[in-house]
Amino acid sequence: MNISEYSRIIGIDESEVRKLMIQVSEICDGHLDKAEYDWMKTDAGKRMALDEALSNVSMEKRADSKPSLLPGYDKVDLFDPKIDDFIAIVCDIRKSTERLKTSRNGLKGIDSGIQRVFYETSALLPSLEVTINFFKGKVT
Repeated sequence: MNISEYSRIIGIDESEVRKLMIQVSEICDGHLDKAEYDWMKTDAGKRMALDEALSNVSMEKRADSKPSLLPGYDKVDLFDPKIDDFIAIVCDIRKSTERLKTSRNGLKGIDSGIQRVFYETSALLPSLEVTINFFKGKVT
């Protein structure tokens, strides 16, 4: 898709699309560099195992509510959904563990699937925040 198509779809002029693309690219690059540094610094490749990570997530931790930026809602609770008039963007990465099973051929410096998922989410989430902030939204 080219810049004029993006401009038409999201309703901003082409110069704004270019600015947003630069911001997202810069934030991705920076967070990928940080993820690589964190991965090496913590020796995560040797210490992380998917089954350990998944077994350590208790129902108690899953049910924890989080502070919210949604008007009229103090907290966001995973097990207490609400219906109201607001727009929310959800980044569903539940099946990101499936990426662990996919081929890593051609991915330089990536030794394991969990490393790949760590890198991808390390860049994805800040990129979403930059995009949301660009359009004057809030991240909660």
